[in-house]
Amino acid sequence: MKKILSILLMIGLLFSNVSAVYADNERAKLDLNAEAVILMDAVSGAVLYQKNALKQMEPASITKIMTVYLAITKGDLNANVEVSAEAIDSIERDSSHIALDYNEVVKVEDMCYASLLASANDASNVLAEHVAGTQEAFVKLMNETAVSMGAQDTVFANAHGLPTNDANKPHLTTAYDMALMMKTMIKNETFLKISQTTSYTMAPTNKQKENRVFGNGNEMIKKSSYRYDGMIAGKTGWTTDAGYTYVAAAERDGMQLIVVILNDDSKEDRYKDAKTLFDYGFENYKQVLVKASSLEPKEVQIMQGNRVAGEFTFSFEHDFNVLLSKDTDESALTTEIIVENEDDVDKISAKLVLYLNYVPIAEVPMEKHAVIHDLSFKATTLPIILKVLDIFSVAVMAFFMSLVAYSAYLSNKKKKSMNKKNG
Repeated sequence: MKKILSILLMIGLLFSNVSAVYADNERAKLDLNAEAVILMDAVSGAVLYQKNALKQMEPASITKIMTVYLAITKGDLNANVEVSAEAIDSIERDSSHIALDYNEVVKVEDMCYASLLASANDASNVLAEHVAGTQEAFVKLMNETAVSMGAQDTVFANAHGLPTNDANKPHLTTAYDMALMMKTMIKNETFLKISQTTSYTMAPTNKQKENRVFGNGNEMIKKSSYRYDGMIAGKTGWTTDAGYTYVAAAERDGMQLIVVILNDDSKEDRYKDAKTLFDYGFENYKQVLVKASSLEPKEVQIMQGNRVAGEFTFSFEHDFNVLLSKDTDESALTTEIIVENEDDVDKISAKLVLYLNYVPIAEVPMEKHAVIHDLSFKATTLPIILKVLDIFSVAVMAFFMSLVAYSAYLSNKKKKSMNKKNG
């Protein structure tokens, strides 16, 4: 293990591809009401505070952040789509909706605002069918996307978050997984734009002669008693089974934090818990820039017999920020580079692990540059054989050509000799 100095002591977390050990909650005794919560650094993924963050629970309408994100990134916001009967009839009519009608032609962008701001379940179904063709295919895409974002304990069953009431088709997530998803989503400018809109007006359609107006259900972003300075995105949820849920992101002085609340008792408790977590993060942590140029690369060779099969250089090419508690004792920080799968040219990787008092607190994947040598028969032995055959064929050709030339010479000589005798 290598001891590092000054700014290098603050190494820890690189952009979005980070695994972080859960924070030690002994340093903070927060008064929280929700069954599960998490406070995460939105840049690195470091967990600053957690309570039951890996417990699978129902998310309710915070599900819709995935629905809208996929509509933004996979769909066409300018497209006009026709509302299907399935999109309307597959939800309970006493649930949240914007009264879409059969065969109503609506704009995809309007449905994004309806889903995220007004929490419209019918609009969420329309988005699902637009992106994937069917709601079932969209659910598959939701789950695949969640995994790609790092989620491991999430199982989506629909695009809106209503309970399935079917044990064979659970709709579950964790606070940790939802935070990871939000971490990716807030990098999308369109997602942020929709999230930060306090009121949106949808124009009349072929079935609706009046404007529809959607107010943002996230009270912490509006001018209300729950408003929180720096709020950049959020989505609320509620069902009888899920309780009050919330996923939100806030930014102050360049520091972005994410909060997830699952199964709170009331709207008031939900916002109180979120404020408590955000305040704790902003008041107790600091953001520090780490220069990539200050980090030495790691070089590794993989041998196959007495030949070099691959040459790898692991390094940091970009500067990045790391979040540390303001009272961190830098002298207690150490780092170690760990190479994994060091005998496999396809899977080899390296990471830098940050330790505080010799307890790992974060892992930073290093960027990989590889030079792979093909040691297969086709790439090594076969070219030699072909070259030998090439040389041999040239030699044989030269030999036959010399025989032909010599034969021609003898024939010519014989003709000359006969001509001389006849003359």
